Amino acid sequence: MTTWLPTDSRHVAAEKGERGAPKRSIRSALHRLREVLSICARARVAAHQYEELKPLSEADLAEKGLTRSDLPRAAFRKLTGEP
Repeated sequence: MTTWLPTDSRHVAAEKGERGAPKRSIRSALHRLREVLSICARARVAAHQYEELKPLSEADLAEKGLTRSDLPRAAFRKLTGEP
């Protein structure tokens, strides 16, 4: 007895559960792009903060509770979102 097997790619993709695969891959790519852009924005903010703090005198940094050696760590905290 011979059974009918669909060979059309639409049927095969639907059987494999891949019918929505292009939409999922686009959604996934957009998610990754948003994540990359978010990381770049945070890096820009952290670099801006570092550049603003760098020219300050030791006394001005002390008023902010920082020392010169704390500047890279403060920028990193800004980048990672730590308080």
